[in-house]
Amino acid sequence: MKEKITVIVPLYNAEAYVKQCIEGLLAQTYKEFRVILINDGSTDDTGNLCKKYTLLDERFCYIEQENGGTGKARNIGIENTETPFMLFLDCDDRLPQNAIEIYMGVLDEADLVVGGIEKTEGKQTKEFMPHQKKIKGKKMIAQSLLEEMYFINPVCSKLYKTKIIKNNDICFNDFKYGEDTDFIYTYLKYADTILFLNKIVYCVNATEGSLSLSPVPEIWTYMKKLYEKGKQFDQNNKQFCYMLFLRSVKTSLLIKTRETKDDFYNVCTLIVDYIVAENIEVIFEGGIYDKLVIMCVLNKHWFILYEILKVRTIIGI
Repeated sequence: MKEKITVIVPLYNAEAYVKQCIEGLLAQTYKEFRVILINDGSTDDTGNLCKKYTLLDERFCYIEQENGGTGKARNIGIENTETPFMLFLDCDDRLPQNAIEIYMGVLDEADLVVGGIEKTEGKQTKEFMPHQKKIKGKKMIAQSLLEEMYFINPVCSKLYKTKIIKNNDICFNDFKYGEDTDFIYTYLKYADTILFLNKIVYCVNATEGSLSLSPVPEIWTYMKKLYEKGKQFDQNNKQFCYMLFLRSVKTSLLIKTRETKDDFYNVCTLIVDYIVAENIEVIFEGGIYDKLVIMCVLNKHWFILYEILKVRTIIGI
């Protein structure tokens, strides 16, 4: 097989986005790659639209499954990937025209390649790019989990080695939140190098009603699991472990502001109970916001914290 890269695209009721997504693949400046479209039990015209493209372009493979979620659809894509590299594309997003070409220029330079992201919300579009660098070793990878969090956590905007995924049976779990980060943490367990590129390789469309904007009732359960998994990269480093824990706390609280105050207070109680049960040492490091969050949680100033986070969510900071 001459193609080096497979693009895995899970789709569910995506008739409004599928054309833009696939047209972006057809417009790639580098043409030798494969695409696996997985229809996750769509009830609209997504399947028929995908089938039309597979008839027109032999690089496209179409698979149907009963509705099982994005993770299961991605796993089907992994199972059917035969190229040495793969990447993931969500159906409501797109790749910039030169994304595959950029990846082709750095094949085998690292176990994981991470690029920049263009994000569109409504009429506003912003670019986010990491500093160009290559890191090696578990200590440096652990550091990147905090320093490059925005770029590390999403499963998209990355190029993976198929052999690392398949040789270690890496797959997506059924997390309702954080399944991307869970997958990344598992992958990085078997990786030794990461290459960060200061080039845009992925375009996010933050659609209304997407999972990234929806309530997540069990958010603390998922974020706690991610913290416990992430700290294994450098578990003797107290500062690293605490900052990773604090990130899980902040994410949980911020997402809980999408629900009622009682729901918010309940998760604050769970966090305090976890701190006591696990004897987590609070270091009070980080910026003013970090310190404010943990102090409000511990001192049960939950109403104040709820209002602060609500404002933060509204103004987008």
